[in-house]
Amino acid sequence: MTLSNIHLENYKKYANFTLAFEEGLTGIIGRNGSGKSTIFDGIIFALYGEVRGQKENLKYAKAGEKENVSVTLEFEIDGKTYKVVRELRGKSQVAKASLYHDNDALLSEGVKEVTKSVSKLVGMSRDAFMHTVFASQKELTALSGLKNEERKKIIRKLLGLEKIDKIELEIRGELTDLNRAIKSFEEILLSESAKKEIAEQQGALAKSFNDKTEEVAVIAASYEAKQKELTALTKELEALQKLKDEYTRLQSELTLLQHNRVNQTQNLSVTTVKLQRLNGLSTEYEKEKPLIAEYKALEERLKVFQTQKEMRLVKEGLEKEQVVLREQYKEFKDEISALEEKVKSKPELTAKEKTLKEQHSVVQEQLGKHETLEQGLRAEIAKLQGVVAETEKRVTKIQELGRESACPTCTRPLLDEYDNVISALQNEIIGSYSQQIKKYQDELTVLVTTKQKLKDEKALVENSINETATALKILASDEMTLAKKNEAFIGVTLKGKANNEKLEALKETSYDAKGHKEAETSLKGMEDKYRELIGTESLIKEIPALTDEVKKTELLIKLSDAEIKAKDALIKSHTYDEKLHAAKSKLFGEEQGKREAINKSLREGEKVLESIKGDIKTLQSRIDTDTKQRVQLQSKLDDKNDYEKLKSFMAEFKNKINAKIAPRISQLASEMYSTITKGRYQHIEVSDEFDFFIYDEGQRHSIERFSGGEIDLANLVLRIAISKTLAELNGSSSVGFLAFDEVFGSQDEERRLEIMEAFHTIKEQYRQIFLISHESEIKEMFERVVEL
Repeated sequence: MTLSNIHLENYKKYANFTLAFEEGLTGIIGRNGSGKSTIFDGIIFALYGEVRGQKENLKYAKAGEKENVSVTLEFEIDGKTYKVVRELRGKSQVAKASLYHDNDALLSEGVKEVTKSVSKLVGMSRDAFMHTVFASQKELTALSGLKNEERKKIIRKLLGLEKIDKIELEIRGELTDLNRAIKSFEEILLSESAKKEIAEQQGALAKSFNDKTEEVAVIAASYEAKQKELTALTKELEALQKLKDEYTRLQSELTLLQHNRVNQTQNLSVTTVKLQRLNGLSTEYEKEKPLIAEYKALEERLKVFQTQKEMRLVKEGLEKEQVVLREQYKEFKDEISALEEKVKSKPELTAKEKTLKEQHSVVQEQLGKHETLEQGLRAEIAKLQGVVAETEKRVTKIQELGRESACPTCTRPLLDEYDNVISALQNEIIGSYSQQIKKYQDELTVLVTTKQKLKDEKALVENSINETATALKILASDEMTLAKKNEAFIGVTLKGKANNEKLEALKETSYDAKGHKEAETSLKGMEDKYRELIGTESLIKEIPALTDEVKKTELLIKLSDAEIKAKDALIKSHTYDEKLHAAKSKLFGEEQGKREAINKSLREGEKVLESIKGDIKTLQSRIDTDTKQRVQLQSKLDDKNDYEKLKSFMAEFKNKINAKIAPRISQLASEMYSTITKGRYQHIEVSDEFDFFIYDEGQRHSIERFSGGEIDLANLVLRIAISKTLAELNGSSSVGFLAFDEVFGSQDEERRLEIMEAFHTIKEQYRQIFLISHESEIKEMFERVVEL
């Protein structure tokens, strides 16, 4: 089996990543956390659908919650191409899987089905595949660096032998449990004497049960006879009770009819009185009814008066508002005229501001030039003063040294030239430099004076600009005020015109306040009588309904009298006999007591029978339990025998496996180690206990005797030998690639070179070898490099 390529989509660190696997020695280089190991996690996920950690942590951190996680792996086995696709779909991450071969022909579909097909193709389970093709620095170090028991544990895990250890441990546990259970059964089984005693007790209980059964049968017959007598009495009592119920019903119905008759009489009396009173009120109402029409006409008249009053108040309000509006009109007009006069000066001020700003720019520019000239003059003066100071220092130094001092130009002793040199230097200071400094200082004085005048002029211009700007701001505010005044003026004008139109419409309005008052007084005087008449009008509307109610009640009284007479006749002719009913009830009670006494005797007898049956059942249960326990004991003994055989078989099987594995690992490791060391070391021995030895010149030595580099190489070939042996044990010899994760560890450069040479030596045995490392310095050692 070799790998062709892998595509990761939204898988862990990769949003969208594709990698082609080439043949030969390939380095996968990248810093920690760059996703190197993630590629091989993806391979395992694609093949077996299993991941390290939680499934929820597989998705790329920036992927949307509805986006799918997808891993596609293409690989070859025996010249045939296969492609496996695994997906986690949607927010719930539902797992999907498909396996294709050759021209994308579907081979199997479904998570479990694809895993089963891949395991069959590869010839290994996930754990066996992991231990066969993947190795880490931890595993290599463990082969020689750990203590004996820890090393054995890791190697046995790599080879899958820990499963045999686990089975043996389970067998020992089962045997312990079986021995404990067998001992428990043997302690609780019945002895022969106990079984004989139980048989005797069963016989005695059977005889007692038969005798008591006959006695209970006699009592039961007596109970049945008494029950028949009571059944006959019950039927007679039921017939009497039926008659009683019917008699009582008739009496209740008569009482109810009589009660209804009383209520009907009372209702007729009350309704008649009320009808007579309302008829009297109706006569009086007809006499005073015209007052209602008079009251309503007066109400309508008052409404007219109220409307006239409201119109007069509106007119008076408008007239007062017009007086205020006329005053506002005159005030706004005067203010607008004054503001319009003020803002006429704005163009002149705007032009003035522009001129002043231009003038300010000219002055500012002149000031800048004067400042530049001033800085230049001051720099020249400072420079000349520095030269003068330096020359004076030289004169002083020459004077201190005297005639023997060196010439400042040619460095020869001055001697006779001493006075001439001193004089020349002093003349240079007093003459040339001093005159030039004075000239610059005079120019500087004139320049500073001119600069000050320009500053004063600038200040005056700036003051004028500020005054002009202030005036313009005031004018801008006046313009805003003018606009508001004009708007208010228009509003006052429009409001005045609207009020005039309303006043013109109200010109003919009149209002009689005296007549209004008199009408209100008249209405108030009539109000009480009006309300009384309205109430009476409402009451007399009930007269027709009350008249009908009196007629209906009189008819109901006649019907009730007839029903009462008929019901009384039925009661008098009824056949119910109360004394006979009482006598029969008393007899039934006495007979019922006798039946209960018989029943009590019957229940007591049955209880005795149940007790005997319980004792018999208890004894039989002891016999049955003992029988079942003997069957269970035999089953446990059979199981123990089977486990003893299985224990012996597993021990023999483990010995055969160990005897086969250790020599095979030794053979494979020796061949590779001899090739890598160019024949210096011919043999590596792996004992049945998985201790490692290297033969040097025919002598066997513990692996710890050798150098670190030799141990590293030995660990490497031993790990590869274990992978090959594991593949052979699983019946799969088609794995054509290996992957090593961080096998360089903290090795120095020399050891890294040795390990790389070893890989180059053994690469012919595998079509693909992948080395994962975070050390970028080793890139040049690989045939090809994948940088992440």
